Formats: sequence, structure tokens, C-alpha cells
Amino acid sequence: MNKPTLSRCNKLLDDGLSLLTVGDGKQPNFTWKKLQKKPYNKAEFQQVWSYNGGMFYKDKDTGLDVEIIPTKGVGIVTGYRDLEVIDVDLKVLPTLQSQQEFWNEYTNYLRESIDDFDDKFVIYKTVNNGYHIIYRCEIIGRNIKIAKLQGYTEAIIESRGIGGYVWVYDNQVSKFGYDAIKYISTKDRDLLWEISRAFNYVEKQPEQPREIIKEYRVKDDSITPWEDYNNRNRIWDLIKNEFSIVKKLSDKTVIRRNGATSATSGNIFNNDNKMYLFSTGTIYPNEQPLSPFDVYAIKYHGGNYKEAAKDLYHRNYGSRIVKTFDKKPIEEKTTEKLPEKIVFPISVMPDDIQYYFNLCNTTLNSNIDYMGCSLLWMLSLIIGNSVKIQVKGGWLESAIVWISLVGEAGIGKTPSINRVIYPLKKINNLEIKKYIKQREAYDKWNELNKKEKQTNEEVQKPVKSQIIVSDFTVEAIVDLHEESKNAIGVFCDELAGWYKDMNKYRAGSDLEFWLSSWSNEGIAVNRKTAKSSFVESPILPVLGGIQPKILVEFFTEQNKDNGFIDRMLTTYPDAKVDYYNENDLPDDIIQWYNDYIVN
Repeated sequence: MNKPTLSRCNKLLDDGLSLLTVGDGKQPNFTWKKLQKKPYNKAEFQQVWSYNGGMFYKDKDTGLDVEIIPTKGVGIVTGYRDLEVIDVDLKVLPTLQSQQEFWNEYTNYLRESIDDFDDKFVIYKTVNNGYHIIYRCEIIGRNIKIAKLQGYTEAIIESRGIGGYVWVYDNQVSKFGYDAIKYISTKDRDLLWEISRAFNYVEKQPEQPREIIKEYRVKDDSITPWEDYNNRNRIWDLIKNEFSIVKKLSDKTVIRRNGATSATSGNIFNNDNKMYLFSTGTIYPNEQPLSPFDVYAIKYHGGNYKEAAKDLYHRNYGSRIVKTFDKKPIEEKTTEKLPEKIVFPISVMPDDIQYYFNLCNTTLNSNIDYMGCSLLWMLSLIIGNSVKIQVKGGWLESAIVWISLVGEAGIGKTPSINRVIYPLKKINNLEIKKYIKQREAYDKWNELNKKEKQTNEEVQKPVKSQIIVSDFTVEAIVDLHEESKNAIGVFCDELAGWYKDMNKYRAGSDLEFWLSSWSNEGIAVNRKTAKSSFVESPILPVLGGIQPKILVEFFTEQNKDNGFIDRMLTTYPDAKVDYYNENDLPDDIIQWYNDYIVN
């Protein structure tokens, strides 16, 4: 974690918070029990904040002197002045999409249930895409694991209260910050905790009537009365006269017992059709999953599973207990399958990238085929000369691609491309500006006379670090690649100009240059009056849009014979201009994608 400045920490102390310092592993490096009742003053805190090592303590077990770890970060002591934090640890979920969906569902539920939620709670985002919900209350607890999702081992919602601490973060997402943490009512705290517990699932199997399985199991593919009952009945239909629905979430329905004063009594989970109750005020056991058959056995047979199974069998549930014989399977009539529509296989991409592509498609109408091809080009540019593939001994290949995105004018080729490659374009623009600034400083220094140079700091001639070009000559791109050795990406909004420029200066020379570069063969530019340039391993991936009628013009016999056309990958999706929609691409998703690509 980043270490906050001393000035910021002093402000947090002024705001009534008790601070501790941490070392490696985010563990407190100094004893902090007393800080739960009385915080450091500013002078005391400055000593532990600025500590860089050199102090020792005696280990009780070994008797050896152990050095205290230098301060690496700062935490807030919970419990002091009734401070409590709900820690939502989203990193337990595998994808950015699932994390975002959980947080949106959780906070929407809170806002619907707690009046003026955004005016009562302070929220900070953590470095692992989690969140801290911070408040003060007259009644608080200790550190508790509140909710664990079905199928996961780690808790997704925990509390930090008496005897706990949380890290100081910078990313404030609420109206108010650490300086305005408010007291909430015990009623609002109860609602917060009950809603948080509504997301909990305990992996505990209910009792099953195993002693009667053989009685009803005719053969391996038969079905017992309780299995058949579970398949054919929904939990809600069995309990709807006893409970009401509080809210329907993506994976569960939150229910409340009729007459209950609490916000929730339990959940019905969609995927396995089981009920899980927190409340003890019903005839059903709490804190264990209950199937429809469990509910039926408890409700109508006092929990006697054997009697419940016998009753269901007489009601025609389950396989009949009779002698059976094998039937010859009926041959299905086969029909010729029509070819499926070819789509870009984004399923091969990481889940988070798939989510980003689909989100761009639904909010900005970005074309997934164009985006997928743009990602291949960008990967080619990022990989460059850092990796080569050995097909077999003596045969190496590089990650070079030329891609044409084919479509009529106005179909949205360029916006779809930019939605993918903008992180690299931003880096490229910064590198160009940096070079221009450094070049101006160098030229200014170079214009000094010999005496002036002796009294001024020498300015080194800058090296170009541009990685993307749109308007260029062969000579210029070789010079650039000589300085940026990994790769130079060629990106043109309209590739028609690149095609036409093949023979613009000298007949045949540009075409031969590009054919050689695609094969990763060394290329040189020899000049009579200026420095010659040479690139031993050129990586020049090409990307751009082109209209179908213009592309056809370049399918000449010459370009077929020399292999130029065969080197070009094309995508021509069945694209259309979608109607404008009101959906927005969230700012945090845009920032996440930028960071993902830059890293």
C-alpha cells in the first residue's frame, strides 16, 4: 500500500481518527492496543510514521533480538470513538463483471432500504477493487465474517470494529470523506447488517432420508420420490403463505417471515432452488439449505422423511417399483445442419476483456469483430520483438499482422478501433510531445557557441520513442524503428492511402519494402547525403479501415502473384448502424481497461 503523507495523517488525527502504522504484509509494526482507546498525538505519530529501522524487541519464544519492520503504510483503528467498517472484498470474485454486478446489486439494495444512504455513509475504494463502508454507531461489534457466497471459501463481506483496523485509501467514491464520518442510528446499522447477511450462504447439507434410498431406487437411472419432487416443485410455492418477498436479486430472492420486525428472514437461491433462513422464528431449521422436499417433510410430516417419501410415492412421484426391461432406442432422424453465422471468437479472450467488449457493444454500439481484430493488432505491437515462436528447429516466426477492417463509410470502424487501442494511442501522443519538448531544448542548446556551451548544462540529443505512425514515408518509418526497436505500429483510419503509397515515390521500392518487413527480414535505407538506417528485425503491424469497393481495386494479378494480398487479413462483418441508446460506458470500466493494457 502507498504510505500517506505526514500532512494527510495529521489531518486524519485532527478529524478524530486513531492511526497506526504497518510494515510488510500490512501488519502493525508497533504495539497498538492502547490506540483503541487513546490515539497518538502528532509528535508521537511522526516518530512511528518516519521510522526506517534500527529498533529491536526481544522475541519471547527464542529470546533473540528482532528488528522492528520499517513503516510502509498507515491504518485506521476501528472501534475507537464507535467507528465501524463494512469491508466488501470483491477480489474473491473471478471477473471484473461479477465484481461490478455484485457491488451494484448490494449498494442498490442498501439505497432502497436505508433512507438517505449516500448522506450517511463514507465509502472508499480499495486497491483490490473492494470497498470500505465507514460509519459510527452507539452499538458496534468486533471483527465478524458476515457473508460468504455459495461456492466460495473466502468471505466477501466482513466487519472491522472493536479490535480491528483498515488501511487508509485515496479513492473516495462517496459524497463525504474521512473528515465527515457520521453517527448512524442503530436501526440503520441493523438494516445494513441484515442486508449484508442476506448475501450469506453456509455450505451445509441438510439431512437426507438415506435409509430409504434402496427402497425406491429401482436401478441407476431411476429417480426417487424426493428427487422427483425437488425437480417438479419450487420452494416459494410451498412457503408463500408464511413469507413475503422483500427483493429479487440476481441469484436469490430475499424473503421475510410474515409478522417479522427484521428486514429479512432468509433467501431462496435460484440456482439450486433451496431456502436458507437466518431467522429462528419458524418451524424450519435456520442456517442450512432446505430443498422443497425438506420443506414438505417438515411442514406436512413433522420432519419424518420416511413418511414424507412414502406419501410422495403414493402421489405418483418417483420411478415406479416394477420389473423393467431394456427398450431398443429409437433412431433419431438426422437432418443436415446449416452452417452457423461466423462471429469473432471473443470466448478465447480473458473473461474481463469479453465483458469489456460486450459492454462497449451494448453502450456505444461498438462492433465486436472490429474490436477483436484491433486487439490482435495491438497485441502484435505490444509483443513486437520481445517474443518469437519456434515452429520447429530452424523455423522462427514473429507476431506480425496486417489487418483490413472492411465496411461501408459511416459504419463505425474507427470508433470501434479507438475503443480498443486508445491506451496505446495515449502513450504514443505523450511520447511525441515529450520528444518535441526535448528536441526544442536540444536545438536551443546546440545553437549556443562554444563558450556558452561551457557555461550551460549539456543537453543530450533525444531519441524518438514513438510507437504508432499514421502518415509516413518508408525512410521515416525505418529511422523511427531503428530507435524504437521493439515495434512500430501502422494505424490508418483509411488504408486506401497506404495501398496507394506503395509505389508513390519509386516504382516497386515501397512494395518490396513491405513484403520484406512482413517476413521479418532486415530492411535498410541507403542515402547519399544523410545517415543510412538499418533494422535487423522489423515488426510493423498494420491496421486500418477500408471500403469494400476500394479494396477490390487492389486485388490485381501482380498483388496476387507477389503474395501481397495473401499477407493481409480481412474482416467484413455484417455490420449495421445501430440506433442511439442512452446507456453509458462507466468511467471506472474505462479506467480499468486503460490500466489493464498499459500494465
